[in-house]
Amino acid sequence: MRSKLLLGIVLFSFLVIINCNKKSPLFSEQAIQPKQLTSTGLDSKCFWSPNGEYIAFRSARNTYIPNSSWLISELWIMNKDGSNQLPLILADELYKTTNVVSVSWAQNSVEMLVHFYVHSIPNKSEIWRINTNGDKIRLSSPNDWAERPCYSPDGTKIAFIIQGANPPEGSLIYRLYVANVDLSDTLLIEKGLISDYKWKSDSEGLIYSLYDRPRENYDLWEFSLNGADKFRISETSENEETLSCSHDGKYIAYSDWNVVYITPTNKFNPKQIINDARLPRWIPNRSLILLLSEKTLDNNKFWTESWIVDLHGNVIKKIAEGEASWASFSPTGDYFVFSVNGNIWLDYLPY
Repeated sequence: MRSKLLLGIVLFSFLVIINCNKKSPLFSEQAIQPKQLTSTGLDSKCFWSPNGEYIAFRSARNTYIPNSSWLISELWIMNKDGSNQLPLILADELYKTTNVVSVSWAQNSVEMLVHFYVHSIPNKSEIWRINTNGDKIRLSSPNDWAERPCYSPDGTKIAFIIQGANPPEGSLIYRLYVANVDLSDTLLIEKGLISDYKWKSDSEGLIYSLYDRPRENYDLWEFSLNGADKFRISETSENEETLSCSHDGKYIAYSDWNVVYITPTNKFNPKQIINDARLPRWIPNRSLILLLSEKTLDNNKFWTESWIVDLHGNVIKKIAEGEASWASFSPTGDYFVFSVNGNIWLDYLPY
């Protein structure tokens, strides 16, 4: 009788341990519910650090001007639970009319590449390296329109785009570069109308979407840093326009305007997974994709929602009903932060 009682206690303790491990440590509620991290009503895009400890985010809490055509924003940082919210770039520090566009974290989770526009100065778009302690240095030339910086997955290189002057026909010309993190040994990858680019998971090259002028559509290309050469991945009458590479390097998700496809990286063999959606992004360490779902109302205007779908197009979760929300996932892929009505929330994505 006593041995049965002891066995029961051991089994009960084992089940308690399992359940505790399953429960997210960022949530204290018994039933996991979204947790609000900010409450200013003026916070938006989020960027989760590679070590999972910090979240950088765009905020207009100090810069919002009612009825202004300019969006002026600052870069802030907080702990993953929303505590210790601190500014990294204040509007008054630089050009006073700065609008933060994107952030790419370094693997050390200390530095980040920050791209921002300056509204008050024509053709001013810059890339800076910002440290979590507030140190900052401009990387791009003050005379260049620089944009879309991104660290390679291994953190040894960066890619970025320089926008050139408009040619007579009016189409933009971009130059896609790769360089060391200090911007030495800069290598021109491509020149043309580039819609999107992503690093390969092994950091040995880039996959990008380039406009084919004779065919009047976008195709996917790959550039290998090992051989310093490029080759075409797709050659279709459709537009392979926005893309995302899986973290194991085996697949590419891309959108042809409002249809999302997946293709193996080593052979272009697309599989359509969902209609009325675009801007696919692979979720870290998961066979799931975050995308923007589009619906048409009676007056032909679009409303959008951010959805998480599996590789068959089945909807796993809607980030926020009736809202187009920018979401950023933790490195393990089980947490994500998103913005709704100017506030940032934390949610959990079970395995």
